[in-house]
Amino acid sequence: MWGAGSPDWLTIPSLLAERYEKSGMPVCVRNYGTSAWVNTQETIEFMQELKRAPRKPDLVIFYDGVNDAFTLYQSGMIDVPQNNDRIKSKLQSGDPMQTGWNRPRSNSMVQTLLESKTFQSITRIGANLRRMRNPSQPEFSRQVSNDRIQTQMEVAYLKNLDLVSELGREYGFKYAFFWQPVMLAGNKRLSDEEKTILHKTLATNDGMQETFERMYNLAKSQKRQDFFDIADALDNREDTIYIDFAHLSPEGNRLVAERVYVILHQNGM
Repeated sequence: MWGAGSPDWLTIPSLLAERYEKSGMPVCVRNYGTSAWVNTQETIEFMQELKRAPRKPDLVIFYDGVNDAFTLYQSGMIDVPQNNDRIKSKLQSGDPMQTGWNRPRSNSMVQTLLESKTFQSITRIGANLRRMRNPSQPEFSRQVSNDRIQTQMEVAYLKNLDLVSELGREYGFKYAFFWQPVMLAGNKRLSDEEKTILHKTLATNDGMQETFERMYNLAKSQKRQDFFDIADALDNREDTIYIDFAHLSPEGNRLVAERVYVILHQNGM
């Protein structure tokens, strides 16, 4: 939703606004998508924006699936943000997590060395050499139980839908939740390029596909009026649509935006 790999005018929100305009009903669409955020972060940010907004929204759209499934696989924990261990480590170390020109200089020569691009490059080279010596060894491996996947869906996602539903009644806006396509769990016939992407992804992430498949099967089984599973939005295409295992090309964004528009139109939104 944030638009990785696409210019601003070819993101899903921009293409959705264009589709509404072509239908004779111009709308103002604001893209609040943020890279790597899970639905709980989105829900909290939405509540903050709702409190401050001088005008309440007519329609709120959530677009999820990949980040909520990946975060569970990455951490094994329920309802946490992505890179939770890294965030925890930064907070416990007292590092203010600032980057760029305003980051305070470290007083430790060792810390400065560890944070240097040279050291990070050497570390990556070492990791690559280890994988070359043992290419069958995945970089990361985690087997997630069915119980944890079920809990992640119920606690980190469906309870958020209930919260937004209550807010919708209180503030008078409509809302819709969409479950996005992903290469790891869809039925799209992959192009040769996409097959290469998938192979590289799975080679370094053992157990990842199983987590996604089970999470997506749970999503498919949901029967709610405010939830729409569009994981099959790309199933009729055989050309290269994915730029990695989850992010889409501008053409992929167009297909998703069209599917979202049709569903919203059919539901009076």
